[in-house]
Amino acid sequence: MSNKGRKWKDTSNHWTKNPIYKETLKEMAKKLKGRKPNSGSFKKGYISPRKGKPLGWIGHSTPHTEKSKKLMSLNRKGKHTGINNNKWKGDDVGNVALHSWLKRQLGFPNKCEFCGFESDDHHKMHWANKSHKYKRKVNDWLRLCVSCHKKYDLTFIKKNKII
Repeated sequence: MSNKGRKWKDTSNHWTKNPIYKETLKEMAKKLKGRKPNSGSFKKGYISPRKGKPLGWIGHSTPHTEKSKKLMSLNRKGKHTGINNNKWKGDDVGNVALHSWLKRQLGFPNKCEFCGFESDDHHKMHWANKSHKYKRKVNDWLRLCVSCHKKYDLTFIKKNKII
């Protein structure tokens, strides 16, 4: 074993072999300010109150029953959703988050409102915004197939000369 980087030549790993061992003890005594050093947190013969209990079980006198868990879950449902959520942004939300909010409100579209095309594939049907302002108004959205959505957006772009 190499002694490179060590202040002493002893290859032993114990800190009491350090030449400044006594100075270190004095510094520790100053920090304790007259208190006794910790003699260890475990006493001989001590039995932990957690002995035999599962690891995830901390601080409960008895674990919750399935019935009480169900009641607690029902009590919390809907309390921190939508406007009641502390991270609610209102209309100042991104496009992806707005579409996921809309899908939670209205579900997935399955019939085009223009051509009548029906599909169970969610990738062939889109939600299109009527006003093109992307606000959180449920009645401001259309169910369109991909081709009708493209035509709808292109006519809006041409009318308003956005390009």
